[in-house]
Amino acid sequence: MQSEKSDLRKKFGLDYLTTSTESKKQSDVENLPDKEMERAIVAVGGKILSILKEAPDKSALLYDLVNATGLELETLFRVVERLERLKFVQYKERDKLGNHRICLTQIGERSLS
Repeated sequence: MQSEKSDLRKKFGLDYLTTSTESKKQSDVENLPDKEMERAIVAVGGKILSILKEAPDKSALLYDLVNATGLELETLFRVVERLERLKFVQYKERDKLGNHRICLTQIGERSLS
């Protein structure tokens, strides 16, 4: 039962419910040099872009991307924000509960070629 709660916390980005040891791990990730962080974003971002490319209308709900990638929600948000700044994706619809629809742009699709 405890493991299930921990998995849900990680999956849906409920970091404020985690122990201080887990918080330290998160801060270690945030302190990675920019170059390493960029490599991680590219690796994870490529997976997200590929999923969007194969999706109907080249779009997907954020929570569906969490399920498809296995990433924590907070991590997925950060990657999607970076991809949006690069104009690889854009928000098609915003949901008041945070389950936004993300769609692949032409720039994002070209980056997969």
